[in-house]
Amino acid sequence: MFDEAVYQRAAEQALSNWALDIDKLTLSSRSENVVYKVTTQSSDSYALRIHRPGYNSIEELNSEVNWSQALRESGIYVPKHLVTRDGKHYAKIELGPTKEIHYVGLIEWLEGESLENLIKTSEKPQIKEYYFKLGELMAQVHNQSASWNPPNHFTRRKWDAEGLMGGNPLWGRFWEVKELKSEEKSLLETVRIKLHQQLTEFEKTSSGYGVIHADLHAANVLVQDEKLQIIDFDDCGYSWHAYEIAVAETDASSKINKDRISSEEIRSSLIDGYDSLRPLNTTLENQLAVLTMVRKLISLGWANDRRELISDEFFIPYISNLCPIVESYLSQQKDQP
Repeated sequence: MFDEAVYQRAAEQALSNWALDIDKLTLSSRSENVVYKVTTQSSDSYALRIHRPGYNSIEELNSEVNWSQALRESGIYVPKHLVTRDGKHYAKIELGPTKEIHYVGLIEWLEGESLENLIKTSEKPQIKEYYFKLGELMAQVHNQSASWNPPNHFTRRKWDAEGLMGGNPLWGRFWEVKELKSEEKSLLETVRIKLHQQLTEFEKTSSGYGVIHADLHAANVLVQDEKLQIIDFDDCGYSWHAYEIAVAETDASSKINKDRISSEEIRSSLIDGYDSLRPLNTTLENQLAVLTMVRKLISLGWANDRRELISDEFFIPYISNLCPIVESYLSQQKDQP
């Protein structure tokens, strides 16, 4: 269970690793990580992130720093990581009565309005323009990563066939969620096997596969004037470029009323923006149908593994909506030559 007082004390303890004069420490968000806004006596602001234990190793966290620094150097706006007094990017703390090890990082606090919030208050023409710009941003990220040579120690997860649809996928065995009926479990297992087979047939060439953000939906983009800034690199790793678009499309489709804008219009805007800065791999659009289905499924696994964050009331409605989509997908696959 989340004990705010325990985390507050842990955050205060962790901050001693950085040479800062702290004025204020405020809980900002609690999701994958617990994030505090840190304000110094000179009015500078930072985000202190207490990372979810067991999700990223210290090698993976340091690799995240490597890539984010490279993105900054290429002109893409991402938060700067601050080093500790001993020159490291992460401190280690023991948290709670179990003394579980958590890694803690400190990054600059980016000002700006969430792109997701801007979309919620906009009409269709502006929504399409926002997704066009998000597609452009994805292309910039992939242009950088495709031409970048990671250091030898660079280590990040792989959102490939095994990582997404293998027997033990990165976000958990979604087909075993306790709220599923037996026939629903069978249906999700069937589609998992089918999708795994399809993903193994996807090529992994540099034109369409490489290091991506892997969670680049509208909530992880902050808009300041005309500047788009990317946050939350927890999931970054190796995958198909099309997965980046699938993530944003799936997230948007779950949050935007279809009377305002359709999934097809969102996808079209993302692709048009992407294509304006990075020529589309000829297979990208064909991959999207597979990868949007994948994202819907693994999101169930993500929620199941994080029940301390997700209400039990989430699962039945999500499953009720998901299963007809899965049935339709499998039916379409049978009809294809």
